Amino acid sequence: MHLKPFAPLPLVRYDFAMEISEITNDPAAGEFSLLIDGVKAFVSYQRRDQSYRLMHAEVPAALRGKGAGRILAERTFQAIKDEGSTGVAYCGYLRKVLNEEDRWDGVISLPG
Repeated sequence: MHLKPFAPLPLVRYDFAMEISEITNDPAAGEFSLLIDGVKAFVSYQRRDQSYRLMHAEVPAALRGKGAGRILAERTFQAIKDEGSTGVAYCGYLRKVLNEEDRWDGVISLPG
């Protein structure tokens, strides 16, 4: 039996000491959010039928460079997938995360 090697994962720095809440979707506010070390990080969106237009990701300055933005992006993408919806990433950072992996194909796309 011949096993294929796993594809290499992108190198991402995570601060595993972070306390991270579950992601929540607040349709009234138009955002997915979670708490990281008690501080809110969020992705704002506009809803179009069954699709989310992901407009902006915001991670507080104190959490930047620790992997918090990637965690926020991936959990947002997963929440959209779990509810059977799709999304379009308009935010530059979300597009960057999306371009680094193909596991969100069919769930999150680029505008155009």
